[in-house]
Amino acid sequence: MGSSRVTAKYQITLPSDVRQRVRFRPGEIVEVVVVDEQTVRVHRPRKVRRPLDALVGRRPWLKKPVTPDEFDELAEP
Repeated sequence: MGSSRVTAKYQITLPSDVRQRVRFRPGEIVEVVVVDEQTVRVHRPRKVRRPLDALVGRRPWLKKPVTPDEFDELAEP
């Protein structure tokens, strides 16, 4: 692993051996996470193919369709 200098604009260049191993591409979005005062982690954000499925799940939470009145009944405490 190589080393890099922080520029006046707080930019760094990834050393070529790191770029080749990790295969970052120009223009790619990365996340930068501060681990502690000495460590900074750079990684790709997780790609989600179907974001809505990741949020609500693929299976419906009710087994059968319900009417609005039945839904209101289910929502009441």
